Amino acid sequence: MFPMSVWATRTREQGGFTLVELLVVIAVLGSLSGVVVMAVGGIDGTAEQAACDADARVIRTAADSYFALEGAYVDEDGLVSAGLLADPSELHDVTVDGSSYEIVAVGDCAGDGGEVASGPGAGGSSTSTTAPLAATSTSASTTTTTTSAAVRPPSDDDDDDDDDDDDKDDEKKDEDEKAEDASGCGKDQIDINSADKKQLSKIDHVGGDEATRITKQRPFKSLEQLTEVKGLDEGDVKDIISEGLACVA
Repeated sequence: MFPMSVWATRTREQGGFTLVELLVVIAVLGSLSGVVVMAVGGIDGTAEQAACDADARVIRTAADSYFALEGAYVDEDGLVSAGLLADPSELHDVTVDGSSYEIVAVGDCAGDGGEVASGPGAGGSSTSTTAPLAATSTSASTTTTTTSAAVRPPSDDDDDDDDDDDDKDDEKKDEDEKAEDASGCGKDQIDINSADKKQLSKIDHVGGDEATRITKQRPFKSLEQLTEVKGLDEGDVKDIISEGLACVA
């Protein structure tokens, strides 16, 4: 037994932690371990949900592909037999009800027992949704038709149709050119039988009064008839013809 004075001296000289410090350290370590556990648990939950969603998407794609090919829905065994699924899913079951199908979560993906929505245009969720057969059929048919039209190779008939269209365009162009030549008016000329007063005023010797009289005395068979218009004499008409701006259609 050491005397009390010696024990007290050694206690003051020794280094160490007090009880309060130890409790603080233990509390900090406990908090950190709780944070780590929660973080790891959250990662596991996210990964599990991602796996469930991916599995549901694979089944949904297989079911829609089968409908596009056969015009009907089948269960997982039918999808496996058709080669659209490698194996039956362990996370979901497919239930078919003629006009619709559902992907039901089972096992680890079941959670609270909710069903995963399925059908064209639906995504994985906790709400059950069914797709009407008529709407799905229309969508699938449209897709199939569009694809077929896109991959159809060109045929000789298509080439013949293109040639016929080109020939028709050439014939129409020739007819337009002939009509323009027959009218006696060029592209930049002014037809005195159809032009307005402003356009007629651009013709040599034609002012506002003469333009008004021309519109009232229409139609003219030739430019020489402009001599009948008050204010235009033979010399004026000769100048108009020489100018080449006026014409009669």
